[in-house]
Amino acid sequence: MANYFAIAILPAQVDVSDEFAVESAVAELMAPLNAVALPNGTKRWDSYACCRRNSYPEWAVNYGGLLEDNRLFLFAAEGLTQAGVPYAVVTPAPAWFQSGATRQQPEDPGWNARAIELCLRHAGHAAVLLECTRG
Repeated sequence: MANYFAIAILPAQVDVSDEFAVESAVAELMAPLNAVALPNGTKRWDSYACCRRNSYPEWAVNYGGLLEDNRLFLFAAEGLTQAGVPYAVVTPAPAWFQSGATRQQPEDPGWNARAIELCLRHAGHAAVLLECTRG
């Protein structure tokens, strides 16, 4: 079983003070992205959960600080730093972007810059950290 982190950039109209609204928006973004199996027959994740702010308090600095209005690990999308770049980014389109790192090539040298650029394109949006499980 593999665990990895992703971030979901929320649509601008989501009320980030409402935990249910955030989790519902994430579910709407994620559902179509996992509906079709990948070429190797697997799915992008088997389960995921929105991270709670108290689960990883020391990581807040990697995301430019957390938004105060919720118990979830929410931050301004443009606050993502090199240290906080996760394995995948989900945009409001919805679209899925992920690192090209593999077991054979454990680094994707362009991924950090690409992930940060995706977040900067969505300045003004909130994003939430997700913990995903696959396998």
